[in-house]
Amino acid sequence: MSRDRRRFLVRPLLALLAMTLLVGGGASVASATFRSATGGSTSVSTDVVAPPTKLTSSVACNKLSVVFTWTASASTYADGYELRFTANGTPHVLTVARRSTTTTSYALSKGVTYVFTLASTSPSSWSSITNPTLAPVRC
Repeated sequence: MSRDRRRFLVRPLLALLAMTLLVGGGASVASATFRSATGGSTSVSTDVVAPPTKLTSSVACNKLSVVFTWTASASTYADGYELRFTANGTPHVLTVARRSTTTTSYALSKGVTYVFTLASTSPSSWSSITNPTLAPVRC
């Protein structure tokens, strides 16, 4: 088999392998096709999901609990929230009920440092994070 023929056969296989690894590894693939029966132009716009604002926390170390409140995202696309935090550097994510503006108390552990932030979510799973992140909490 000639060298050019081998290249012709190998390249599509490598491309297929790369796509399989990307999709299997969690990467998202998106595509779109636009057609116009009238021959006119088509425009596309995108929107960013706004983060929730005014995130605050109320910590009760004697009860090892913390309650979060915030102002809901202004985006109509936002369908919920994720409370993202680290506990001594280990990342965690908690899903918060749809369009809620408070969480139930989260049980803290003594001697563990927590850093919390909140993200709004949309049906496409894209999130935007509150800014700034809350100050670290340690009981």
